[in-house]
Amino acid sequence: MRAPTSVHILAGFVAVSSLIFYLFPWMLILLLQCIAAIITLCVIVWCVIQTLDILNFFSPKTEIQSMSSKQKRTQTTPRTECEKEALRDSSYPPYPAGWYSLCWSDEVKNGEVIQRDALGKSYAIFRGDSNGEIGVLDAYCPHLGANLAVGGKVCDDTLQCPFHKWRFDKDGTCTHIPYLQENAKIPRNAKVSSYPCVEYHGMVCVWYDGSSASPERGRLPWYHLPIQAELANDSNYRYFGRRDYGLINMHIHEFAENAADWKHFEPIHTTLMIPFSRTKVPLIDEWLRIHHTPATYIGGGSGRDSMAIQQNAYGPDNKHFLYFINNAYLTWNGVKIPNTEAHAVVSFFGPSGVVLFKFCVPSFPNAYIFLFQTHLPEERMQLRVRFHWYAHQSLPRLFVWYVVGNWLAQWTNDIEIWENKLHLSKPCLVKGDGPILKVRRWLKQFYPDTKQQQQREKNDDNEFSAINEQEQTVQAAAGDHNNNSDNKNNMELAW
Repeated sequence: MRAPTSVHILAGFVAVSSLIFYLFPWMLILLLQCIAAIITLCVIVWCVIQTLDILNFFSPKTEIQSMSSKQKRTQTTPRTECEKEALRDSSYPPYPAGWYSLCWSDEVKNGEVIQRDALGKSYAIFRGDSNGEIGVLDAYCPHLGANLAVGGKVCDDTLQCPFHKWRFDKDGTCTHIPYLQENAKIPRNAKVSSYPCVEYHGMVCVWYDGSSASPERGRLPWYHLPIQAELANDSNYRYFGRRDYGLINMHIHEFAENAADWKHFEPIHTTLMIPFSRTKVPLIDEWLRIHHTPATYIGGGSGRDSMAIQQNAYGPDNKHFLYFINNAYLTWNGVKIPNTEAHAVVSFFGPSGVVLFKFCVPSFPNAYIFLFQTHLPEERMQLRVRFHWYAHQSLPRLFVWYVVGNWLAQWTNDIEIWENKLHLSKPCLVKGDGPILKVRRWLKQFYPDTKQQQQREKNDDNEFSAINEQEQTVQAAAGDHNNNSDNKNNMELAW
């Protein structure tokens, strides 16, 4: 008699299993449920691990690093790596002028001071202990150079130096020297540099102007951050979450130019990603794709761009603002899937320091997701990227998580390219590339060495008087926000 082969054993096992499931059908249902539960659990655990990884949860370093920096880089000598970075750095322009988010508002409590190093400066950010107002000063005392943010204290809404207890108000003026003799005047040059700042939807933003203009002219903001009426007036919108992505080895110029590079969407952004990860949706990613229809508009003109901005109410028609529009939907094997449309208006308030994404889908009309993405150059080629978002309370929390997480996942697809590319002053472009040169011309106004900046510095004092009058109007109207676009500058500037 021959020994049973593996085929006979398998056939016997199948026969016995079939008999058991026939006699006890509930066992088959239980087995299928167990298998489904195990698969579901594995998927959930995997998604949690991917989400924690993208947030650098497993990194032992105190300084948050970008995910791309955790990948293994090509094996090059330190000298070669330094030379490569020096080459990249030399190809980019300096820091552009504009508004930048230094920190989130709740990072500076009443009566506290913190330091931020960015844009080639060291900032001491403090909040008054009684009035709660924000001030941003140069971090170093003009007396003997002590750091005001290290050991300094907030006393009577002024920042006190830890070295000799000199006090400075939010304008940078010295108001008190404890050992100054009676009737003696505080020296005129006892003044620390102060910077225009504003609290804007949960952020402390500072104005940076790298021009060589006089202090009074150089410090005046050319534009203001527009208040979002829905967030200021509508109680149906609430704060949902935030993420500090960490540092990325790129220049801030690249993100704005990316809005004009329409042809990079097909190779980079058509694959569906798992939210908050760098992983493609498995198995079906070859058939399930994202189709994009982009458009880019620049404000402040009288042509098609301004007309589109005004007719669609994208935001203020300001020459310092750029709007990138993306209409997207899903396709299966090239065929559009019904009811998968999504619409995004991406507002660049200046050269990418503060960028606002406004998402909506037809399934939830008049209910939006507001995602702020900020870029702070801690060094010329070191960009700290942060996100925080608000959403209408009628939107399901899972839906908000998916939309925001999907954008973060798509955005990370560009990082490896950004961290290894050069800026070409004369790129070889072809028809269909998108309005790249148009956006570059728009960006030139934010750099101090351009003709636009030189012309700006030659303007007479009447222009600056007009700006001062506008700021007084803004301060008088603070707190009274409405949907009129004329109130886009309705905020209180802290000097």
